[in-house]
Amino acid sequence: MKLIHVALIPLLCVAGAASAGKITLGGSQAESCYLAAEAGSSGAQDLQTCDRALVEDALSREDKASTHVNRGIILMNRADYAAAGRDFARALEIEPDQADAYLNAAILAMHEEDAARAVQLSTRSIELEPMKPHLAYYVRGIANEDIGEVSSAYRDLKAAAALAEPGWDEAARELTRYQVVGR
Repeated sequence: MKLIHVALIPLLCVAGAASAGKITLGGSQAESCYLAAEAGSSGAQDLQTCDRALVEDALSREDKASTHVNRGIILMNRADYAAAGRDFARALEIEPDQADAYLNAAILAMHEEDAARAVQLSTRSIELEPMKPHLAYYVRGIANEDIGEVSSAYRDLKAAAALAEPGWDEAARELTRYQVVGR
C-alpha cells in the first residue's frame, strides 16, 4: 500500500515545510522516515533512520526516491536547505516525474526567497498531478504574488481553495486579502 504525505505550512512567511513523499508501508526504516517527515520532525535520530533506510532497506526505485524526499523534508525542517535541495534533486534523478519532489523543491525555493523558481517548480508539480494539488496551487499562488503576478496569484489561490481538503483554509484566508474590482 502506498502512502502519500503532504503537510501544510503557512507560506506567507515561509515558516515551515510542506512535504510530500511516497513509500511502501511494511514496518521498514523507510516507513519510519516517512512518519517522521509527516510529523514535521527535525530530529537527528529521524534523519539517521532515513539514512539507514537508504542504505539498508531493499527499496524499489519509487520508494528510494520517496525516501530522499522524506529525508529532504526533515532536513528542510532543520533549516539545512542545501542538504534538503540535494535530496530533492536526487529524488528527481531517480524518478524524474515525481510531482511531490517538485512541490517540496518549490517550497524550498520559497525558503530561499526564490519565488520565480518556486513558480516553475510548483507548475511542474501541478502538471504531474501531485496527491494534494491544493498545496501546489497554494505555493504557486504565494510565489506569484511575491513576483508581482497578482492576477495569477489570485487564480492559483482560488484553485487551491476549491481543491482544499476539509478543514484546510490557508488559501481561503489568503484570499481575504484580495479585493476584486471591475475592469
